[in-house]
Amino acid sequence: MRIDPAIVSGPMIATIVDGTGLLIYFLVAHLTLTELHGL
Repeated sequence: MRIDPAIVSGPMIATIVDGTGLLIYFLVAHLTLTELHGL
């Protein structure tokens, strides 16, 4: 049974993009809270 690479790459790319966005979100939240705590 052969799997079309285009079918597999869609969800994989979506997962990578979602994970990267989540990482950036938490990084910005951490930096913001760290700066506010220092004030």
